[in-house]
Amino acid sequence: MIPATVRSTSPGGDVIIVGDDGFSLTVPRSVVEASVFRLLRVGQRLGVTLDDGAPVRIDLP
Repeated sequence: MIPATVRSTSPGGDVIIVGDDGFSLTVPRSVVEASVFRLLRVGQRLGVTLDDGAPVRIDLP
């Protein structure tokens, strides 16, 4: 799990995050909807699990 912060959200429901080491990544809407989160806010901290570089799960950090 990689700790990250929500940077922005897209109108389509995707979420752009920034990892603690500075990388930026888009979390697809399907991953967000499958998580425990119903609404992600800019600045919110979360943990992202990756599989081959693609986000597959988000949780509390």
